Parts: sequence; structure tokens; C-alpha cells
Amino acid sequence: MEFGTPIAIREADADGASLGELKAAGRHSEVRQSPSGALMQLLRRLLVPASESHLTVALALCVMVMSLLLCGMIWQSGVIDYQRELIHLLWQSQYGG
Repeated sequence: MEFGTPIAIREADADGASLGELKAAGRHSEVRQSPSGALMQLLRRLLVPASESHLTVALALCVMVMSLLLCGMIWQSGVIDYQRELIHLLWQSQYGG
């Protein structure tokens, strides 16, 4: 069994139609892709240059995600600082420092 090829090529259609005949007859919805074939189509689509509007949307999305990550890091630093103070306080009360 060959990976990356449509299942319709590997398995004969009920009336013996090939993949090209299914597409020509408008029955391409009957052509099921194997998972690796769908991945290969996605990878081939990534090779097509993106338009400027797609780049703008992707850049805006990246800026939003990075700003959310920055907010998370700042919040996490406050949590770490609070924990450090608690550990210091507990250490002093336990061992009297």
C-alpha cells in the first residue's frame, strides 16, 4: 500500500471509475484522501506565496499572541516573587535566621 495517494486510486470504484473519471464526472466528493495525502496537500499549499493581506492578518495574530505571552510572563514573575518571599519567611520562622 502506497502512502500519500488518494484511497480512490488504491481501491476500485464500484463501477470501475478512475480518479480522473470521478473528478470529470463531478463525483470528486467520493474521492477520500488518506491522512498522509491530506498532509502532503497542506504542505504543497504552504509553498504558494501568501498575499499581502494574508501576511497582515498573520502578523497581527502573532502580535496579539506575543502580547498575551508577555502578560502571562509578567504575571508569572509576580507569582514567583511572592513564592520566594513566602519561602524566605517560612525558612526564617523554621530555622530562625
